[in-house]
Parts: sequence; C-alpha cells; structure tokens
Amino acid sequence: HVGKMIIRAIVIISVFILVLGAKDTEEIRYLTYTVNKGEGFNLRRDVHLRVVSLILNLRRTTSYNWILVLPPWPHLYHWKSHFIQNSVQWSRFFDIKALNQLLPCIELESYIKREGHVINEVLQLQRPKDPWKNGEFIQSITEEVCSVPHQVIVFDNEKLLVGKRTCLAVQGQVSLLRSYLEEKFDTSKSFLIGNFEQLMHDEFGGIEYWKIRRSMIYSLELRKAGNRFMIDILGYDPGEGNGRSPPKDGGGNYLGVHLRRMDFVRSHGDLAPSVTGIVNQLKQILKEQKLNKVFIATDGISELKDP
Repeated sequence: HVGKMIIRAIVIISVFILVLGAKDTEEIRYLTYTVNKGEGFNLRRDVHLRVVSLILNLRRTTSYNWILVLPPWPHLYHWKSHFIQNSVQWSRFFDIKALNQLLPCIELESYIKREGHVINEVLQLQRPKDPWKNGEFIQSITEEVCSVPHQVIVFDNEKLLVGKRTCLAVQGQVSLLRSYLEEKFDTSKSFLIGNFEQLMHDEFGGIEYWKIRRSMIYSLELRKAGNRFMIDILGYDPGEGNGRSPPKDGGGNYLGVHLRRMDFVRSHGDLAPSVTGIVNQLKQILKEQKLNKVFIATDGISELKDP
C-alpha cells in the first residue's frame, strides 16, 4: 500500500509539473522584421534564414512559444510588372505548411486578427557611427540616438501602433540580438526588428542553415507553373514531388542562366561583360556540355533581343 501511495504521489506531482510547463510554453511571443526597401528577393530570403535561426534559439532557451510573423512583401525593384504589387503574402511564394514544420509562422493579417494593429516594441537596427574602430571589426550592440525619424507605417498599407522604439547600433552576428532580447521577454509580447539585414549569420552554411533553407519550398501554384513551363517550353520533365525530386529519366537537358543587368551594369560596369561577350560565353558552354537549348532569366531583356 505504501508503494502504491508513493507511485500515485509521483504521478500527481509529474502531472502538475507538466501542466505548469505547458502553461509556460503556451505564453506566446511574436517576432517580425523589416528589410531595407531596396533589397531584392534573394537577400530577403537569406534574411529570413537569419530570423528563423534567432527564433529557433529563442524557443530552445526560453519557456515562451515564439511565433514568426511573416512580413508582407513590398513591390521589389526587380519586379517588372506593369502594376504595383504591395503587401504580397508569403503564401504566394512559399509553402506555408513546410515553413511551419520547422517553426510556427503566421502571415501579418493573421497576427492583426489576433492582436490588433499593435507592436509592443520595435528594435531598429542601424550601423555604428564608427564601424571599424582602430581598423578592427568588433562585434557590438549599443543603444544610440535614432538616425532615421520614427515611422508609424511599418508595412505597406498597414499602420501599426508602436509601444516603444529603441535604436540599436549593431555590428556582428544574430546571437548579439538574442542576448539583448533576453531583457525584454517579460515586458513585451510582440517585437519588430527593423532592418534585420544588418546582422550576419551565426553559422553560414552549417547544418541548421541548410535545414532552414530546405524548409523554404516554393508554393504549389508556383511549382505547377514552373513544371508546365519546363515541359512545354524547355522539353524538360521535372517529375513529381515538392521541388526536391530528381527529374524523370530522359527528361531533357538545358542550360539555365541568371543574368543580372540594369542596376548591376550601372553600379559595376567595369565587371559586367558586354552582350557580345555573354553570347560568346554561352555558346562555348553549350558546345562543351553538348546542349542546344538555353533559358535566360534576366532584367536586361531589351538589350538581349538583338545582340
């Protein structure tokens, strides 16, 4: 009887501890971010990797249930559409279910439905005034006077009420911000990190880096459109799956080229090859690889029409 009573007591205590633990982990904290408006798609995707890395660490080291609020996409410079595309949701580009397998993610509109147009605390990142003191790169994070005026509109078409705003001069890796955030957990529920691109990866190319990157599967709608294009235009059968599957046997081969022109030519004209030089290089590669079809993704369509 004594043994049974001890076992019952242990079970009751264990359940009590589990309930307390569950209550702690159910206390939610939200984190979202912004990126410098002029940055392109690929840089924004890379910043997402850094943000997810931060939140995964926060979920491991704190008792809070951290949720990433996906910031809507503004109209990017390289989008050459004839109409403005603002506040584009992540689900238009990526498989949200795949993202959620790694980390709880919600769109901004879902956050607004839950919490309203309120962000408790904004941490605005900016460059230090003297980034290379004595010619040495030193990781640092310090509170400074804001270099840009306060903005009420944080995202396109959405006005968010900010409770508190702090400007941080940062230089270094994402882990710097994690240490700073530890002092804020108990007083704020939602955070916005402005200009997150200011922080570098903690471990670029590591195991977690690739785990996060592989979770960024493109949306089913885009994959279907891409498959149709490859089959109909390129004669290439990508096979079935979520974008990671190998092509079917005999699916066809082609050369794919990403050719950046326009702003790159203006900014780095001495490094950019001429159109004639590009064509000659592509012909040489096609010959070496024994291919006869090339797909060029470029923003320099006008200059490539008649090289």
